[in-house]
Amino acid sequence: MNVDVFLCYRRHGAQTAKLFKRYLLTHQFNGEVWYSDEEAYGNYKSDIPSLMKDAECAILFIDPQFTKDFLKQDSEVECITAYEIVEIAKKKLQDDSFRIMTVFLDRAAGLSQEEAKTIQELFQNAKIEQPEAAVKLFSQSNMVLFSTARDDEEELFVNLSQKMLSNTYYATHVPYGNFYFGSLPTSVDVVLWDSVKNLDTKNIYFENTPMTVPLYEKIDNCRSNISFEQQNNTMISLIDISTVLNDETEEKLLSLHYQKIEYRLFYKTLALWNQFDLNRRLSEYNWRSDAYQIPNAMGLAFMVITSDKKMIFTRRSPRRKVRSNEYDCSIVEGLKLEGTKPNGEQYDIFSDTYLDDEIKRAFFEEICSADDLSVNIYGLVLDKKYGQWNLVGTISTNLTSHDILKLHALREDTFEDNQMIFVPYTNAKGELDSSQLEGKLSAFLGEGMWHMALTAVYAALLRIGFTHQQILGMTTEWNQKSE
Repeated sequence: MNVDVFLCYRRHGAQTAKLFKRYLLTHQFNGEVWYSDEEAYGNYKSDIPSLMKDAECAILFIDPQFTKDFLKQDSEVECITAYEIVEIAKKKLQDDSFRIMTVFLDRAAGLSQEEAKTIQELFQNAKIEQPEAAVKLFSQSNMVLFSTARDDEEELFVNLSQKMLSNTYYATHVPYGNFYFGSLPTSVDVVLWDSVKNLDTKNIYFENTPMTVPLYEKIDNCRSNISFEQQNNTMISLIDISTVLNDETEEKLLSLHYQKIEYRLFYKTLALWNQFDLNRRLSEYNWRSDAYQIPNAMGLAFMVITSDKKMIFTRRSPRRKVRSNEYDCSIVEGLKLEGTKPNGEQYDIFSDTYLDDEIKRAFFEEICSADDLSVNIYGLVLDKKYGQWNLVGTISTNLTSHDILKLHALREDTFEDNQMIFVPYTNAKGELDSSQLEGKLSAFLGEGMWHMALTAVYAALLRIGFTHQQILGMTTEWNQKSE
């Protein structure tokens, strides 16, 4: 279970922490909250490290009995709260951005000398380095004094909820793109989209640009803990975009200005994201007037539709360093400057068939070998959470899901080791039926799915015949549940 806020509580009979959790849920707080108490059932000490692993904030409601039995080892159920604050201290000492807030209930001051001594001894027993410094984390971190008999609970909750999580949390967790998957907001901005005519591969041009992008060099020269054992292909990094509408044919012409980039710079960019304030740069970016400054590898995000009427979803390998274990669309592949066709013929970015060849290469590497592919490109999309650009679309194949399973083991690229999930979109009569899609997508989103993938799913749903209103109806229930 992923937890964003850990509420640590000890007092019997009072409802402060439980009510605070209810307050957060009622006000549609964007995060998972764990309510802790000293009940013996369902709150075992073995759960606490995993709960704390991804937490962004811990709030301790400390009453005069908070440290009672912290050092007692012979009770049938040892003090859960003692284990909690040990894990909280460990987390804070390892991650300075992790927030601790202390609410002292019904007391005139913070920790007494005796309480501080008890917690320090607890930390020494847990082999925490610098136990004295760790004790101060709780006595000096955003301390609030609160009387349950006199003070306004609502005012306390408002105060806590406004100061709990850092701006970094909201920048990386709260969706702020212009694309909605039905009724679900996402972190994705759609720059160009055409669901009627689609974008013809022959009308998408790539132009090398001599433009200087200072941020590339700054990030490249900055020190960070990046392993150079990463796959390090030379990729395409988008710099600028220009579009033209052909008045006679009403076709959209899309020109993508690029520079070469080493793929390792993408990993380094993610590692230095906050240092270079890239969330702010993304929020201020306007593709119509601004060059794109964030080093990244531009790519393809496609849904594959099989001849037996199934859509292929994937799940990334847990050993991937970016978006590990997340659910995804069928194909996510960076654009390379040059490649080799299945017949051995070479091509590069200046070839007339470059984009068609890159899409086929992506299919051969990620899915399997195939002879007949029908490609539709719907749009150009930017994911603001990762600063990632993709051309989005669908690939229809004459292969069945069974054919693909047989051929998948022989695909060209076995490094990524993605899991494939085939989801039918028709019923036994061959009619459009969203019931299985709804269940699967709801589960994928619950466990973590890349928002960029949702644009490709949306394109595929339109392609196979669903309307926007049907997609809206499909997702409204999920949105209500999440609230």
